Amino acid sequence: MILLNTGFYSQVDSYMKTFIYGFAYFLIYTTPIQALFLLWIGGLIATSDHTWFSLSTGIFLRENIPFLYHWVYSWFWNAWLDFWWGFPACILGTLKLIANTLIGIWLLRLARAMD
Repeated sequence: MILLNTGFYSQVDSYMKTFIYGFAYFLIYTTPIQALFLLWIGGLIATSDHTWFSLSTGIFLRENIPFLYHWVYSWFWNAWLDFWWGFPACILGTLKLIANTLIGIWLLRLARAMD
């Protein structure tokens, strides 16, 4: 009961709103980066022997960004990465683009409703 009178919860709500706003804007503002990533994948598919379904995320990273590929494999569980990076890069990138943008818009609406 004492905490309610001190304004502690209103300060926590303020921090939570700020975090939600920041995270929502981060997800929305990274949409063009993800779109450029998909264009890069499309360009590689158009100029190489890969098809839309044969170019997995793992192959893309191993051939184009090898330092990131090896660094991520040194930090995470290899079987888990093999599973996710086995999917075609164009499909996984498109799903990530759509999901991140929609979650960002939803969080932005949620934060505005908290005002």
